[in-house]
Amino acid sequence: MTKVKGILLVALCTVVVAVSAQDLKIGLKAGLNLNSLSKVDASFSGLSLTVFNPDGMGIGYHAGVFSNISFSNLLGFQPEILYSAQGGKIKTSDNLGPVETGSVNYSYINIPLLLEIKPVQNLGILVGPQIGLQVGKSMKAGNEKVSGADLDNYFKDAGIDKPFNTFDFSVAVGAQYCIMNSLYIGARYNYGITNSLDKTIDGASVKGWKNGVIQISVGYAFNL
Repeated sequence: MTKVKGILLVALCTVVVAVSAQDLKIGLKAGLNLNSLSKVDASFSGLSLTVFNPDGMGIGYHAGVFSNISFSNLLGFQPEILYSAQGGKIKTSDNLGPVETGSVNYSYINIPLLLEIKPVQNLGILVGPQIGLQVGKSMKAGNEKVSGADLDNYFKDAGIDKPFNTFDFSVAVGAQYCIMNSLYIGARYNYGITNSLDKTIDGASVKGWKNGVIQISVGYAFNL
């Protein structure tokens, strides 16, 4: 419930900001994700052991709506609501025996809240926080794929109950170019702050799989 209240507060603040805008656009956007996950460490009594390492990038996509709000020729604000397919390729640590490879995939509803700095006409530098709510997950090893509640049960059978963090927080940095006042082409990097795998069991901590996402987007906006 607290997370829902937080999202509603963000929406209210966005409406207040939009009312004070000199120029307001609303549009649709979609694009490619190049996804990666950080390593996973298990620690107990001061000892730490890497369980999973990253094994390259996975490919996903994002799509949704955005609003571009200009306060002046130099400054703007761009909130978005996006569905984003994220995750990455992983491999077990060689400390645990023969290395095995696989992948983890997440689905998020993300809300980036981006300050736009416009050093020259039509070019915007975007920076700001992004909050996300996980709405799906799956893990693949070899030909076996486990998803949703089955994945939760898989970890539960291993003694780890509800290890996945449904809330995600990251920092986004990127740039976009506007063509003919309507077509937007952009790229950004979302640096994950929150561990998507985060659990403490009897004093032992298992944490990692922070999201790292490169996004390449195309969007079309309408003036209001």
